[in-house]
Amino acid sequence: MSPAGKPTYRQLYPKTAKSTRTVSVPSFADEVLRQRLVVAASEDSKHLLLSLATARHS
Repeated sequence: MSPAGKPTYRQLYPKTAKSTRTVSVPSFADEVLRQRLVVAASEDSKHLLLSLATARHS
C-alpha cells in the first residue's frame, strides 16, 4: 500500500476475497515451495513465501 505522504507498506491481508489466488505449479516447483514453507515457519511471521516485491536479476 502506498498512502499519499506516508511510507509504503504491505498489508497483511488481501484487499478482497477475489485477491486470494490459487496457482498451479509443476511438481519440481511444488517440492521447492514446500521446503521454503518449512524454512519460513521458523522465520519472522512478516516474511512472505516469496519476499521480493519485484524480481531483480544481476
